[in-house]
Amino acid sequence: MDWEVRSIPGKGLGLIAKRFIPSKYKIIVEGIHYNLDSHPAISALTPSNGTLQQKFVNNELGGDSKHHGEKNYVALRISRVNHSCSPNAAHVFCETSRCEILYACRDI
Repeated sequence: MDWEVRSIPGKGLGLIAKRFIPSKYKIIVEGIHYNLDSHPAISALTPSNGTLQQKFVNNELGGDSKHHGEKNYVALRISRVNHSCSPNAAHVFCETSRCEILYACRDI
């Protein structure tokens, strides 16, 4: 694995690179979930003491009308990525595979 999920002080769980990741490298390709009960791992998301609905809403990605009929969705591993005003990674939806792809915007 090129990355791991681990605890980040003051932020909870986050995705951490385990090696050098070059710009434009695909970090994660994963399926998406439109329903809060579509995968048992949704219950492990934050907030730790929240309901399934709170966990889904806290971790959802916005769906556009072209690809998702404006329905929001969760990508279980990508939801672990911490947000930044100066991000080193971004995600896009691949219409062909119906997957979310996290890629490096710059060297990590």
